[in-house]
This record gives sequence, C-alpha cells and structure tokens, in this order.
Amino acid sequence: LEVLVGDQIKKSDIDDLVEIENSGWKAESGTSIQASNTRAFYEKVIQELSVTNDAYIIFLKAADKRISCALAFKAKNRLFLHKIAYRDETKEFGPGNIMLLNLLRTMAQQSDIDEVNLVTCPDWCERWHFQVANRMSLRCFNTNLKGRFFSLLLNTKNYFKQRSKINAKVSEKHDE
Repeated sequence: LEVLVGDQIKKSDIDDLVEIENSGWKAESGTSIQASNTRAFYEKVIQELSVTNDAYIIFLKAADKRISCALAFKAKNRLFLHKIAYRDETKEFGPGNIMLLNLLRTMAQQSDIDEVNLVTCPDWCERWHFQVANRMSLRCFNTNLKGRFFSLLLNTKNYFKQRSKINAKVSEKHDE
C-alpha cells in the first residue's frame, strides 16, 4: 500500500489516479474524473488540501504497478474516501477490496485518524453501512497514586457534567 499525503502528492500521482479510475465502468457510466471533465476541480481541491495535509491519494501496487487507488480527504480525525477505483483488467482479483482492507489496517495505526468513511453508497456497499453506530469509551489508569488521582478527577468531572444536564432538564420542565 502506498499512502501519499499532502505535498507528497505529485502531478504524476494524480495522472495515475485519473487513468486507473477511467479504465473501467466509471468511464463508461460517465462518473470518472476524466469522463465528467472535473479534473481541474479535483486538482485544485487536492492542491488546496495538501497545504494542511488533508489530501490523500492511496495506491495498491502489484509487481510495482499501481492497480487500484483512492482519493480521500481528511476533516478533523475522519478520513473520507471520495473516489475508489481499480484497473479494469484486475477486477477479478478484487483489488479495490484488498486496497480498502489494507487501508483500514494502516489507518487503524494512525493516531490522527479515528474513522474511515465510505462517502458514497452504491447498492453493492449497502451491507457495509451500519444503521446504528455504537460508540464505546475505555479509559485505563495506572493503579499508582497518580493514576488513581486522574481517575478520580475524570470521574468527578463526568459526574458533575451529568448532574448539570439533569438539572438543566428539570429546570426546562419547571419553566414550562
């Protein structure tokens, strides 16, 4: 997997992205960057977001050849996969899925990425989109004095935060 971020992205990388995306069904359906005449727009967006390292181009390579790619943009701690494509001649091997799996593994190791979002929702990926997103939080503290102090401090803060929400609701009902 080759992950290019910000100023690592060169014109030749954008050329490869556009060429890969235009190699198959996206060109035929008119949704590829090249077929929809939106290349100048994407180049400008990539250029602008590269300044803050919020533009990503990801490639999956096989035998030193780029066979699938993704164009992604980062906002806060979320990576939004905007365009995903593969070389049409490699589709029987599922290069887009392989790239996505490797990208998820790679991003799980990044401290600045908390979520990878599949922006589009074609019929084939409906099974990947959950109707409910569960969120859990786990905080671990050392058992030494410093760890116990921070645990007590955090739990006290959360207690008062919860109490203030309850008091606000009671106050709203009382005002009605």
